[in-house]
Amino acid sequence: MTKRLSTRNILVLLLAPLVTSASLAQNATAAPVKTGPYVGIGLGGTGFAARNSPLKDVDAKFGDAGNATKLVAGFQLAEWFGVEVGGIQSSTVKRSFVVNGQNVEQKGKINAFYLAATGKVAVTESFAFNGRLGVARGEFKGTNVLPTNASLIGTKTGLMVGVGMEYRFTPTLIGTLDLENFNSVSDRVRSPTGTLGLKVMF
Repeated sequence: MTKRLSTRNILVLLLAPLVTSASLAQNATAAPVKTGPYVGIGLGGTGFAARNSPLKDVDAKFGDAGNATKLVAGFQLAEWFGVEVGGIQSSTVKRSFVVNGQNVEQKGKINAFYLAATGKVAVTESFAFNGRLGVARGEFKGTNVLPTNASLIGTKTGLMVGVGMEYRFTPTLIGTLDLENFNSVSDRVRSPTGTLGLKVMF
């Protein structure tokens, strides 16, 4: 059976290509930043942490990470500002809690949809840092195996914060590395997500 990657290992794998791109960006030349609509896709990993759980958590900080797929659409209103809608869907994630002296494993899947304002700070003509701040509607789906007062299952609207890096290969094709935190996936779940992807501008 293939061993599931930890969140730390997933983020290391995600960071490596764009860190390399950033070093190359110092000598790169690109056309001026475009404004207008864009769409994008990202693949990566996600985990989750229990918020204010009455149970003892026996796993690592963000549990057993799962895979994540991210789809976005947005509009770059100016070189430094835009708006974006997006969605994240995970494969099965899990973590264990102590219930009556026994370790009980809770499994589930994470969905989140968000609307955010975006900002960008250019380092070179090709390389930039970006950020996102918005509101997300999250859901932790699964079959509850924990006591009712500790259930992780549910939906919630909360704050979404994201940071990232991007490298402009052409005026319309952009490589992205995004790290996001969904603070309220459900009443007792928050989720960090990292994805590596591409955006296409029109």
